Amino acid sequence: MSHNRLILRGTWIYESEQVIELYRPVFHEAGWYHLHRPQIERCARAVNPQTPHAAMNAMLAVSYFFRWAVDNKLSLELEDLFTPDVVEWYVSDHLARLSDMRAAQHRSMLRRIGPQVTRHALWTPRPEAFARRAIKAPYRATEVAGYLRIMEEQPTERAKRVLAVILYLSLGAGLRGPEAARVHAHHLTAHRDYVTVKVEGTSPRVVAVRREFARPLMQIARDNPEGPLVGKVRENEKDVTSKLKKILDVPVHLPRLHPSRLRTTWMATVLNEDVRLGVFLEAAGINVQSLRDLAPYLTAREAPEQQYPRLAGGAL
Repeated sequence: MSHNRLILRGTWIYESEQVIELYRPVFHEAGWYHLHRPQIERCARAVNPQTPHAAMNAMLAVSYFFRWAVDNKLSLELEDLFTPDVVEWYVSDHLARLSDMRAAQHRSMLRRIGPQVTRHALWTPRPEAFARRAIKAPYRATEVAGYLRIMEEQPTERAKRVLAVILYLSLGAGLRGPEAARVHAHHLTAHRDYVTVKVEGTSPRVVAVRREFARPLMQIARDNPEGPLVGKVRENEKDVTSKLKKILDVPVHLPRLHPSRLRTTWMATVLNEDVRLGVFLEAAGINVQSLRDLAPYLTAREAPEQQYPRLAGGAL
């Protein structure tokens, strides 16, 4: 395929500038996008794309980077947004859901744009090449029990609540750390047989909370009807989970507390209960590529040959 032309809005485009002017993402009608469209175009032009495809890659990368920043309530000032730390946060939080190739392309483009649109950000030295981040291994049952046990041993009431909310939402519904930190009481809904949590942000979804955590989580919500369940957090906090973890007291006999490992523990638990794959992927907010890292932690309950009739749709 020639990179010297592409079809955009039903028309063959041969000039990079035409792509920049005509490109419209699916969220182009949003108010924030209209307001910041000139900044987005400026960023795309900053790397002087020589082909229509290069211009398209620049507009895609910047537009979705801005949308992620809006979803996470970050400043859209270029000096604040285009820093190595924020770009790498975006890589780990959002780009990890794309294919390795797409994620590497977007990351590379943002890192090319950053030095061109900022004066103070430290963009050198060049980072290591993009590598797909493998899912962290789940915690063992004894380690999970240890975390649940130390909730009442925390030094302050705030620390007790923070640890409880992180455990209940990450172990109970697979929420990422920043997602758990921004759950309010009104995001929880009690149904007849289960409780759901509405997740906002870059992977909006509704997840059923594991039954062992549903009731204590609802009690925290009843006790704290206003604001985030973890307590007050800054709207544009860059690494809210790390800040919250600093107030916790985790004894040395337990491994370090990582919400990502709590989330993986939830993933393995759910998949081992034969939840349908499509339902799981939607609840987890991931794509199927991430599943290969979970394979070692799934339980083999039957010999492979016992699965063959099921794969075949039934016995002959």
